[in-house]
Amino acid sequence: MKAILDHVPETDRLIVIEQVAELRILQPNAVRRQAVDAIPGQVAITPSALLAAALRHRPDRIILGEIRDECANDLLQAMNTGHGGTLTTLHAKSAWDALSRLSNLALSARPNINHSFIRSETAEAIDFVLYCERMANGKRRLRELIEVTGYDFSTQTFPTEDLYRAEETPAPIH
Repeated sequence: MKAILDHVPETDRLIVIEQVAELRILQPNAVRRQAVDAIPGQVAITPSALLAAALRHRPDRIILGEIRDECANDLLQAMNTGHGGTLTTLHAKSAWDALSRLSNLALSARPNINHSFIRSETAEAIDFVLYCERMANGKRRLRELIEVTGYDFSTQTFPTEDLYRAEETPAPIH
């Protein structure tokens, strides 16, 4: 995500929300917020609460560090109300699985959310998914880039278009 953020215009107002401050953002117009777990005498400040507050600051882009929980639902709702250019990360085993995982995390927000509704909201909110992998030497490489072209209610799948797929690296010979 940092590589992409390095190319965002300096005039864009960024609201950066993380649970653990990891991103080293150089833009002068970035406002950082950090979630805090509850401790005795202090209530938790959740990523969802920070996201709600960020919307009042008229950001050009919302940058949400790793999504791990039901905050995904709040993020999808923010993205579908006109906050384009939003970036986030999550752990998954492929680009397509990241789409599915994002919608599953959003479903965990409330027990009565309609599965198809959340998946269609995910397709509405997400334009591209970039999947990186860590190689044996510790370096990361771009593995896949897909474009999300919608949601098919009849098959309950995300139609996507492959924009880039890295070649398989041959296994080392021993």
